[in-house]
Amino acid sequence: KHCPLEPLEPFEAIKFRMNQSGLTVADIAPYSGSRLRGYEVLNGKRPLTVLMIRRILTLGMQAQSLVGSPEPVRA
Repeated sequence: KHCPLEPLEPFEAIKFRMNQSGLTVADIAPYSGSRLRGYEVLNGKRPLTVLMIRRILTLGMQAQSLVGSPEPVRA
């Protein structure tokens, strides 16, 4: 209420969801394409692709937590 939270980075949001659901990197591999790619995404070394986002959304995550908030349009 008094301290607004900063939005999470996508990999932080995924880690949070994994923790809530008791998932491991092996469980995320089908969503990321491979276990290695899952580690890269979760460590912030590889960005999410559209296909990964579509797959991860089936875990019940909000799209905004994976793609971020829209930037204001500057004229």
